[in-house]
Amino acid sequence: MGCGTILRYASVRIPCDGAARLKLILDTNIVLDWLVYRDEGVAALQLAVDRSLVEIITHAPAIDELRRVLAYPRFKLTTREQQDTLERYTAQTRLVTLPAGAMDERLPPGFPRCRDRDDQHFLMLAHHERDAALVSKDVDLLTLTRRARKFGITVLDPRQLASILQSLGAPVG
Repeated sequence: MGCGTILRYASVRIPCDGAARLKLILDTNIVLDWLVYRDEGVAALQLAVDRSLVEIITHAPAIDELRRVLAYPRFKLTTREQQDTLERYTAQTRLVTLPAGAMDERLPPGFPRCRDRDDQHFLMLAHHERDAALVSKDVDLLTLTRRARKFGITVLDPRQLASILQSLGAPVG
Protein backbone atom coordinates (compact mmCIF):
# COMPACT_ATOMS: atom_id res chain seq x y z
CA MET A 1 0.00 0.00 0.00
CA GLY A 2 1.44 3.38 -0.95
CA CYS A 3 0.72 6.62 0.78
CA GLY A 4 -1.48 9.31 -0.65
CA THR A 5 -0.69 12.94 -0.16
CA ILE A 6 -0.67 12.62 3.61
CA LEU A 7 0.13 9.57 5.70
CA ARG A 8 -0.92 9.81 9.32
CA TYR A 9 1.08 8.32 12.11
CA ALA A 10 -0.54 8.91 15.48
CA SER A 11 -0.96 12.69 15.51
CA VAL A 12 1.86 13.22 13.04
CA ARG A 13 1.04 14.04 9.43
CA ILE A 14 3.65 12.80 7.02
CA PRO A 15 3.45 14.12 3.48
CA CYS A 16 4.39 11.87 0.59
CA ASP A 17 5.29 12.91 -2.91
CA GLY A 18 3.12 12.33 -5.98
CA ALA A 19 4.88 9.01 -6.66
CA ALA A 20 3.47 7.77 -3.33
CA ARG A 21 6.88 7.72 -1.71
CA LEU A 22 7.61 8.77 1.82
CA LYS A 23 10.37 11.38 1.80
CA LEU A 24 12.94 10.98 4.56
CA ILE A 25 15.96 12.79 5.90
CA LEU A 26 18.24 10.50 7.91
CA ASP A 27 20.61 11.77 10.55
CA THR A 28 24.11 10.29 10.53
CA ASN A 29 23.44 7.73 13.27
CA ILE A 30 20.50 6.32 11.31
CA VAL A 31 22.66 6.14 8.16
CA LEU A 32 25.30 4.24 10.14
CA ASP A 33 22.68 1.82 11.48
CA TRP A 34 21.37 1.32 7.95
CA LEU A 35 24.54 1.02 5.90
CA VAL A 36 27.34 0.10 8.32
CA TYR A 37 25.74 -1.89 11.14
CA ARG A 38 22.73 -3.15 9.16
CA ASP A 39 20.78 -2.78 12.37
CA GLU A 40 17.46 -4.63 12.57
CA GLY A 41 15.83 -1.47 13.90
CA VAL A 42 16.13 0.05 10.43
CA ALA A 43 16.23 -3.17 8.35
CA ALA A 44 12.97 -2.33 6.61
CA LEU A 45 14.50 0.88 5.32
CA GLN A 46 16.56 -0.89 2.64
CA LEU A 47 13.50 -2.85 1.49
CA ALA A 48 11.52 0.38 1.34
CA VAL A 49 14.27 2.04 -0.70
CA ASP A 50 14.52 -0.97 -3.03
CA ARG A 51 10.74 -0.95 -3.56
CA SER A 52 10.68 2.84 -4.13
CA LEU A 53 8.41 3.32 -1.13
CA VAL A 54 10.70 6.00 0.24
CA GLU A 55 12.99 8.65 -1.11
CA ILE A 56 15.92 9.69 1.04
CA ILE A 57 16.86 13.34 0.81
CA THR A 58 20.33 14.61 1.66
CA HIS A 59 22.51 17.67 1.19
CA ALA A 60 26.21 18.51 1.18
CA PRO A 61 26.57 19.08 4.96
CA ALA A 62 25.08 15.62 5.66
CA ILE A 63 27.42 13.97 3.17
CA ASP A 64 30.40 15.83 4.62
CA GLU A 65 29.43 14.76 8.14
CA LEU A 66 29.00 11.14 7.06
CA ARG A 67 32.41 11.20 5.35
CA ARG A 68 34.02 12.56 8.51
CA VAL A 69 32.24 10.09 10.84
CA LEU A 70 33.04 7.05 8.70
CA ALA A 71 36.73 7.85 9.20
CA TYR A 72 36.49 7.66 13.01
CA PRO A 73 38.90 4.97 14.27
CA ARG A 74 36.20 3.33 16.44
CA PHE A 75 34.41 2.10 13.30
CA LYS A 76 37.55 0.33 12.06
CA LEU A 77 36.54 0.86 8.43
CA THR A 78 39.19 0.71 5.76
CA THR A 79 39.42 3.60 3.34
CA ARG A 80 37.75 1.36 0.73
CA GLU A 81 34.88 0.48 3.13
CA GLN A 82 34.39 4.16 3.89
CA GLN A 83 34.26 4.99 0.17
CA ASP A 84 31.87 2.09 -0.53
CA THR A 85 29.53 3.19 2.26
CA LEU A 86 29.56 6.78 1.05
CA GLU A 87 28.92 5.65 -2.53
CA ARG A 88 26.00 3.43 -1.45
CA TYR A 89 24.55 6.35 0.49
CA THR A 90 24.82 8.86 -2.35
CA ALA A 91 23.50 6.31 -4.87
CA GLN A 92 20.36 5.79 -2.79
CA THR A 93 19.65 9.42 -1.93
CA ARG A 94 18.55 12.56 -3.71
CA LEU A 95 20.95 15.44 -3.22
CA VAL A 96 19.30 18.82 -2.76
CA THR A 97 20.88 22.22 -2.50
CA LEU A 98 19.53 24.65 0.03
CA PRO A 99 19.16 28.25 -1.10
CA ALA A 100 22.26 30.41 -0.66
CA GLY A 101 22.55 31.54 2.93
CA ALA A 102 19.93 29.08 4.17
CA MET A 103 22.18 27.78 6.93
CA ASP A 104 22.77 31.33 8.15
CA GLU A 105 19.28 32.71 7.64
CA ARG A 106 17.41 34.39 10.41
CA LEU A 107 14.96 31.87 11.74
CA PRO A 108 11.52 32.66 13.08
CA PRO A 109 11.22 33.13 16.85
CA GLY A 110 10.99 29.79 18.63
CA PHE A 111 12.55 27.79 15.81
CA PRO A 112 14.19 24.74 17.39
CA ARG A 113 17.93 24.85 17.84
CA CYS A 114 20.02 21.77 18.53
CA ARG A 115 22.44 21.74 21.42
CA ASP A 116 24.84 19.97 19.06
CA ARG A 117 25.50 22.43 16.23
CA ASP A 118 26.47 19.47 14.02
CA ASP A 119 22.80 18.41 14.01
CA GLN A 120 21.30 21.80 13.16
CA HIS A 121 21.79 21.26 9.43
CA PHE A 122 19.36 18.30 9.57
CA LEU A 123 16.66 20.59 11.00
CA MET A 124 17.44 23.21 8.38
CA LEU A 125 17.14 20.61 5.61
CA ALA A 126 13.83 19.41 7.05
CA HIS A 127 12.65 23.02 7.28
CA HIS A 128 13.39 23.60 3.60
CA GLU A 129 12.17 20.16 2.47
CA ARG A 130 8.86 20.56 4.26
CA ASP A 131 7.41 17.36 2.92
CA ALA A 132 10.17 15.14 4.32
CA ALA A 133 10.34 13.57 7.79
CA LEU A 134 13.59 13.69 9.74
CA VAL A 135 14.54 10.30 11.25
CA SER A 136 16.82 10.31 14.27
CA LYS A 137 17.62 8.47 17.46
CA ASP A 138 19.57 11.43 18.81
CA VAL A 139 17.98 12.42 22.13
CA ASP A 140 18.69 16.12 21.54
CA LEU A 141 16.88 16.06 18.19
CA LEU A 142 14.01 13.94 19.49
CA THR A 143 13.37 16.34 22.36
CA LEU A 144 12.71 19.04 19.74
CA THR A 145 9.89 17.04 18.12
CA ARG A 146 6.99 19.15 19.39
CA ARG A 147 8.66 22.47 18.75
CA ALA A 148 9.78 21.33 15.30
CA ARG A 149 6.22 20.29 14.43
CA LYS A 150 5.11 23.92 14.92
CA PHE A 151 7.40 24.79 12.01
CA GLY A 152 6.21 21.99 9.74
CA ILE A 153 9.04 19.61 10.63
CA THR A 154 8.25 15.99 11.44
CA VAL A 155 10.86 14.17 13.56
CA LEU A 156 10.56 10.39 13.89
CA ASP A 157 12.47 7.84 15.91
CA PRO A 158 13.40 4.43 14.40
CA ARG A 159 10.39 2.65 15.96
CA GLN A 160 8.01 5.15 14.43
CA LEU A 161 9.76 4.78 11.10
CA ALA A 162 9.47 0.97 11.27
CA SER A 163 5.75 1.23 11.98
CA ILE A 164 5.24 3.60 9.06
CA LEU A 165 7.30 1.45 6.69
CA GLN A 166 5.28 -1.58 7.72
CA SER A 167 2.07 0.30 6.90
CA LEU A 168 3.56 1.05 3.46
CA GLY A 169 4.23 -2.63 2.82
CA ALA A 170 7.86 -3.03 3.86
CA PRO A 171 8.22 -6.05 6.15
CA VAL A 172 9.66 -5.19 9.52
CA GLY A 173 11.74 -7.56 11.67
